[in-house]
Amino acid sequence: MVSMFQARGTAEARKRSDEIDKMLKEHARELSRYRKLLLLGTSESGKSTILKQMKLIHRGDLNDYDPTAWAGILVSNLLDCITALAHALVTKGIPLKDAEKKDDLTTVLTLKVQVATGLHARNNAGVTATTRTEADTSQMYTFTPTADNSMNGQPNGEIHGSNSMLLPQSTQQGTGGMAGVDGSNGKEKDLEMENVQGEEDDSNYFAYRGPKITKEVKRAVIRLWNDDGIRECMAHYANEINLLDSAEYLLESAARILDEHYRPTTHDIIRARYPTNSVTETRLSMEGILYKVFDVAGSRKHRHKWVPFFDDCLAIFFVVAISAYDQHLAEDPHINRVGEALDVFEQICNNPLLMKTTMMLFLNKIDLFKAKLKRSQISKYFPDFPGPQEYEAGCKYFARRFLNLNKVPGKSIYVHYTWATDTKQISVVLAVVNKTIVKLNLQAAGFM
Repeated sequence: MVSMFQARGTAEARKRSDEIDKMLKEHARELSRYRKLLLLGTSESGKSTILKQMKLIHRGDLNDYDPTAWAGILVSNLLDCITALAHALVTKGIPLKDAEKKDDLTTVLTLKVQVATGLHARNNAGVTATTRTEADTSQMYTFTPTADNSMNGQPNGEIHGSNSMLLPQSTQQGTGGMAGVDGSNGKEKDLEMENVQGEEDDSNYFAYRGPKITKEVKRAVIRLWNDDGIRECMAHYANEINLLDSAEYLLESAARILDEHYRPTTHDIIRARYPTNSVTETRLSMEGILYKVFDVAGSRKHRHKWVPFFDDCLAIFFVVAISAYDQHLAEDPHINRVGEALDVFEQICNNPLLMKTTMMLFLNKIDLFKAKLKRSQISKYFPDFPGPQEYEAGCKYFARRFLNLNKVPGKSIYVHYTWATDTKQISVVLAVVNKTIVKLNLQAAGFM
């Protein structure tokens, strides 16, 4: 015989269960309103900068980027740049133009600083990492603080020959060779998903280590940067030492960034470099359309994380730094960065799981690309480049190289030339991209 208390407990449990079911259904309905976008690309392509711009343009701010953490990241970036240049100056035998700055050079060269980044604020346990890429550990620092250019492409049958094994050989079958897929039977492996972050990423938990930036250090950095010898070193060896793209911006702002009361501006955060080591999800609205944007780490060791996000993906934003046509990977000095991007794009574009997924190809860092054309020949690194050595010809060449890799008839691929640190330019590009996505959705629904 069921007691009154047992009956009451059963009724309460059933009521609670019904409430939970209702909450889950409401959550499912809420999620169904969002379109899924993936930001993909190789390391240092500018994916995360594009994401910052998307937030800034469609939310109006970057409030989810902790200014204290990013102040440390920017100081770390700046010290990374000046110390790398100082070491190159010495090893390449370039003399200082002002002999009185030898003491400044010594001060910078003897900075005994280390970087410690990670989820320190969450558990008070710092995790060591680099400020640029996982493989480059030679220069690591930290700070203790007191126009629409698009074309629709179709395949023409030209095949790009892979110059490197990008993914484990056991994964080269099944679903187009993406890591994380079992090559023997084509089934996805059970990949871990607990590292997916919400609106914040690991950069907001940057843990500071190292000496305080003294007046002497600040003075030495500023004076050394203003020496013509350092400027000459940067002009000739920036690629060789993998100098950050934002090096000139940071060093020109050294007096402000090294101030003990420094608080980064929005533009500073846009320019900052912090490697993506996790998967972040961002929800935002573009012209009334709700999107979930996933930014996935681009280095080789993280590409196994891509596959689980292919399901129900509306579009992929594949970002390529075309300015890196004369640079090598930090992970492998024998591999050209754009060559690596070509190989990865081919695998993504022709992956069976993404046959009907629209591709938005962002040929990024066009500002750096245009400047570099004056001193670095494309044909030296891509012998089939027909010329001339001009911006428009170079853009069209690289667009064609990527588009030719598509083997899926009728696949929609749209090329956009982007300047990721220019908010106005990215705003125009994103508006065009959003209109394209809306149009494709209407066509798929039979309304056009």
